[in-house]
Amino acid sequence: MLSKVKSMVGEVIKVLRPINPTLSEEKKYEILRLRGIYLTAIFSLFAKIISMLSIFITIPATLSYLGSELFGVWMTISSIVAMLTFADMGISNGIVNKLSKSINTEDNAETKKIITNAFCVLLIIAVTINIMFALVSQVVKWSDFLNLSNN
Repeated sequence: MLSKVKSMVGEVIKVLRPINPTLSEEKKYEILRLRGIYLTAIFSLFAKIISMLSIFITIPATLSYLGSELFGVWMTISSIVAMLTFADMGISNGIVNKLSKSINTEDNAETKKIITNAFCVLLIIAVTINIMFALVSQVVKWSDFLNLSNN
């Protein structure tokens, strides 16, 4: 197990070193591609760590500032907004696949068409969600719905 980890770290270090100019163009391209993959993974890991640390810092500060009742409302609203991030119904994953194909084939017209269509569909979804919220807000008394006290 330890030897496997050492070989993986050695491979990462080899890819992150400066590129030897005597290598073939194909090998240089492969190293650059791997470098992009490794750097993306490393920075993604750092971003997740920073995100988790910020949660551990902001939650206690917000709880002491708002109090337990308003903190519960804030967390409820935050959770609903977080769930709405999945409201694209997988469109973003489909866009990535289609865009990678059109960019690889250098079909600029198809790329523009994909981006425009995705924007329109996502805009329709966002407008629909906002209209539904506006209609529901006219009927629902939020203080009763969230079980808030009078003060």
